[in-house]
Amino acid sequence: MKNLESNYENEAKLMLPEVRFCIKVKAQHDCWIADWTGDPGRTLLKRRARTFVQKTDAEKLCKKLNDEFPNRTMLVEEYR
Repeated sequence: MKNLESNYENEAKLMLPEVRFCIKVKAQHDCWIADWTGDPGRTLLKRRARTFVQKTDAEKLCKKLNDEFPNRTMLVEEYR
């Protein structure tokens, strides 16, 4: 029985969502960077936001976008 329980625990750990990150654009209506083109490409639906496994990857793109669009405020946040 112990072995069966440990198998369920291992499967449960595999099913847990990993922490991901996205880039939030502070505007009149909050939105998030998306995977399509735009000025920059954005979505009002967080579930459609571009997500990153590594926070550093999100921070690199956020810095690039802040340099390219200095009149917009963007920040990295955890995707939940």
